[in-house]
Amino acid sequence: MFAEGYLDIVPECLCKYYFDYPDNTFKYINIKHIDERTFFDKFRLPDYVYEDYAEYKRFFDVVSSSSENGIYYMGEIIGRSKRGADDFFPHEFARTLLEEYDNERLDRAVLTSFGNSIGFRWVSDGSDQKKKAEKYKIIIQELEVEYPHTTKILKSLMNECLSNAKSDYEYSELALF
Repeated sequence: MFAEGYLDIVPECLCKYYFDYPDNTFKYINIKHIDERTFFDKFRLPDYVYEDYAEYKRFFDVVSSSSENGIYYMGEIIGRSKRGADDFFPHEFARTLLEEYDNERLDRAVLTSFGNSIGFRWVSDGSDQKKKAEKYKIIIQELEVEYPHTTKILKSLMNECLSNAKSDYEYSELALF
C-alpha cells in the first residue's frame, strides 16, 4: 500500500523489517520503483533500535553505502530521531554516530530534517526563540566535551533560533503579521 501511494508514512511493521534487514530496503525500493528520497522521507526508526548501538550503526552503515545519497538519507532519519535519556536531541546513539562519521553533508541533512519535523511556528516578539536558543546553549555546554561534532549541529540550531528571534522581534515592532 505504501508503494502504491496510499499511505503517507512507511508502516511501522515495514520500518521494523527494514531496520532488521537494511539490505532488503533498497531491493524493495528498486522492485516497487519507489523514489528513494520519498521512502526515506517517510521512514521512521522503531523505538527498539535504541537498545543496541552495534545494530543501530550497522543499519546506518548499510544505508550510507547502498546509495550515492545514503549519507543524506541517514541525516533525514537522524533528524527525526528521538531525544536521548538526558532529554536532549539527538539520542545518544545518533550523537555517537555523528561523531564517528564527522560528515558535513550528513550534518546538513540532520539540520534540514530536524527543522522540517518541527513544522510551522507562530511568529511572536521573538522571546520564544530566545528561550529555545538559551536551552540549546545549556545543552551545548553539557555535551561539548563528549560530543564536540554534535554540538556544532546544535550551535547551528541555536543560531537559527537567535536569527528567528531577531526577525520575529522586528516583525512584531513593525506589526507585519
